[in-house]
Amino acid sequence: LFQPRFQRLQQCVKLLSDPAMQLTDDLIRFDPPQPQSAMIHVYVKGASKEELEAAHEAAVKKSGVRLWNFLRGPGHSKGEPEFYFEWLMGADNSKVSDESLLEGWKAFREVRLSGQ
Repeated sequence: LFQPRFQRLQQCVKLLSDPAMQLTDDLIRFDPPQPQSAMIHVYVKGASKEELEAAHEAAVKKSGVRLWNFLRGPGHSKGEPEFYFEWLMGADNSKVSDESLLEGWKAFREVRLSGQ
């Protein structure tokens, strides 16, 4: 049960880390950079939790894809304002298609870049 979920998370992180996605330099980072288990911390860059949650809700309305349940806090941030969530590759998350995952993050990127 662990190995397929671990491999799926590795695949998702690789997909979202692709420079063509334009996510990992400007919007998110993974800690650790590659999954070591079926859970990883995703740091989302932004001035406040409220700003990021508002952008997330707008992206959910646009794409129908919820990227996280809640942001936890700054964690061990690297100097710039960012907040993290725990991405656990459980039974439900492992069923999310690459297309849906990309659609959700693309919508989030568009909302953030538009300043909504």
